[in-house]
Amino acid sequence: METTQPTARPYTHANIGRPCFGETVSGDGYVVIDLEDSLLIGIIDVLGHGEEAHELARFCESWLKSPRQ
Repeated sequence: METTQPTARPYTHANIGRPCFGETVSGDGYVVIDLEDSLLIGIIDVLGHGEEAHELARFCESWLKSPRQ
């Protein structure tokens, strides 16, 4: 479990997931991003399963976390 202290309010979040039967990785993911005046919570559920879905979910998490102008 991870605790973060944003500017206006503290919060705690946790996640749990598991891959499809017979797979070792999952195409599910999430992000919690503290913005200046709000909180962005993203749930990622890539269509499919296995390594390709896992890689795409990690890419989506990275993209959402990357700085924007």
